Amino acid sequence: MQAIRTVPLSMTTLTLAASIAFTGPPAATAQAITSPSPTSPPVPVEAVVVGELSVAIPPPGITTSLYVDFVDGTSEKLVVQTLEDGTVLVNPPTFDGVTEAGAEPSEIATPSGIIAGTGECNDATKVTGGKKWATRMAWYFYSASMPRYLTLSEVVADLREGVTNITHTNNNCDLPDTITATASYQGVTTASANITSSGTCGPFDGLSVTDFGTLPSTWVGVACNKDTSVERIESDIRLNKANFAWTTGACGSGYYVEGISTHERGHTWNAGDLPSGHPNLTMGGANGGCPLPDEKQTIGYGDILAFDVNY
Repeated sequence: MQAIRTVPLSMTTLTLAASIAFTGPPAATAQAITSPSPTSPPVPVEAVVVGELSVAIPPPGITTSLYVDFVDGTSEKLVVQTLEDGTVLVNPPTFDGVTEAGAEPSEIATPSGIIAGTGECNDATKVTGGKKWATRMAWYFYSASMPRYLTLSEVVADLREGVTNITHTNNNCDLPDTITATASYQGVTTASANITSSGTCGPFDGLSVTDFGTLPSTWVGVACNKDTSVERIESDIRLNKANFAWTTGACGSGYYVEGISTHERGHTWNAGDLPSGHPNLTMGGANGGCPLPDEKQTIGYGDILAFDVNY
């Protein structure tokens, strides 16, 4: 087992470890804190660091999950849960839901004539985790973070499409819209996503914000979610503008805002990253860079099955 450490939120280390449980710091050091502005000093909260990933220790009763998508198409996840008694669990096995291939909820029939495989419409592999949203997911865009070469209206349109691709079950497989997840775009905000430039998933602040920003150089995008013991209550997303170019409206050069945001929104609604071998699913390993045949504008069979587990 490699080391897991707690450090000040502003620090970053490089180690990797398996799941453990340990007694966390006093609850007062991990209380919910309002999201700082980009110029605010570091928040004095401790973070759990596992490899390149780090998560601020949440207050009692909250679980934080960080999903990181790398430039090579691979991904990693770090989950930190603080129990009511202050015990901190790292990657608790109770977080993970369904991880399987081939099983379908009753409301989705296997597409007619399709033999199981790795195509967009016949790959039934799915991974889920975390609590479901009990209400409509309200979200904001931190517009000041947008790269200057992009247009606000086009960026917002792509981000909103990334949401509706899931909530409207947009697919090329003639599968019905069975996903009950809902969302409401609340407009632009002056608050940033609660994710630091080193990629730390910050403390709970009650807002779900999408932004562009600085991340470690091999990270394309991240999703940072917060759950109570019964429901999901927050989901922040950051796209890396420091190391990658972005494009809107269609897949041109760089990374496609709609495609990557669709993938990150998959994490918002409890779908996890898939192992290698499933590049045609939105939650699969293709990195979403342009030009690629898989632009992740639509969701596939296994993606739909994952969302239907909870919605």
